[in-house]
Amino acid sequence: MARTLVTGGCGLLGSAIAGRLLDAGEAVVVADLFEDTGDGQVAKEERAQVLRVRGAEVVRVDLANPALLWPLFADHRPSAVVNAALFAPDGDGLRPFVSVARAAGIGFFVHLSDGALYGEPAEPGLRAKEDEPLPVKEDPSLRQKAAEEELLRDAAMPYTILRVFPLIGPCFPEWRFPGQAFESILLGDEVVLPDDEPRDFVHIDDAARAAQLALHVRAAGATVNVGSGLEARPSDILKALAVRSGLPLRFRIDPEAKKPVHRIADTTAACELIRFVPQRDIGDAVEAIAAARLRTETTTSRPRRESTPSTRRDTPSPSDAPRVVSRREIFSAFRRPFGKGR
Repeated sequence: MARTLVTGGCGLLGSAIAGRLLDAGEAVVVADLFEDTGDGQVAKEERAQVLRVRGAEVVRVDLANPALLWPLFADHRPSAVVNAALFAPDGDGLRPFVSVARAAGIGFFVHLSDGALYGEPAEPGLRAKEDEPLPVKEDPSLRQKAAEEELLRDAAMPYTILRVFPLIGPCFPEWRFPGQAFESILLGDEVVLPDDEPRDFVHIDDAARAAQLALHVRAAGATVNVGSGLEARPSDILKALAVRSGLPLRFRIDPEAKKPVHRIADTTAACELIRFVPQRDIGDAVEAIAAARLRTETTTSRPRRESTPSTRRDTPSPSDAPRVVSRREIFSAFRRPFGKGR
């Protein structure tokens, strides 16, 4: 059976992609360094164990070390690669891996890039389109991602590049939005946001499905956006989570925080080239996030901070049942529910 190598396969999106391929009955090899960055080593080890149980081969390997890459390809003989790995910006990055993959005769290479590469729109409200020029970014990791895209275009190997917009979904680590903000809501604390500009949140299940489609359709040489094509403000999501939790939301914007560029994806090319159409909306994400977190709240004895006598208790106790609300009620928390933008 042909194997697909998923690199960075114990990360958040990489593991979702590997899981989706396994669900489809495909043979999957997961490669990861399990470094203590991003979601952390413990989370990656837990995902690895789940993937092993589901039938994946899991390999611990430094993907930036050419001497270790040759045995990886020789031992497992993958026919295709989905690259979800992040490389340090001060090294050779993706270059050694692409070189070995090309020499090993990989049939197709799906590379996950970033929707944050886009700059300010030429006119207000213009959606991010794949053929617009990309500005040079100050962030070293984004400069690295732009360089990786150029490397693939020059590699003489069939590929599709997916520019993934901000992910949203259940069971994310707290540092990923809206994790920490939702915890603040549950504690009755004020939420501080760096900004509240509209952005394009894509459900992690949709992003994983886009990678699967890219792998199967094989639109060689294509670069496509993976987003919802819809706009939502972070506060809209938090308001909907507050509604779902039966708690108030207090938030403010940090005037000192750096304000990045946020764009909404033009998803025309994704539909035409890899047949990707989002199937999950923000309401699905809100319901799943709240259900997972509140279910944990009612089934564990996680320590909670005690309220002061003068403060009304807004935090649910472990005996509180999650509030059941309709999707209509969740949607009503949005100022402009799932608008098309301009």
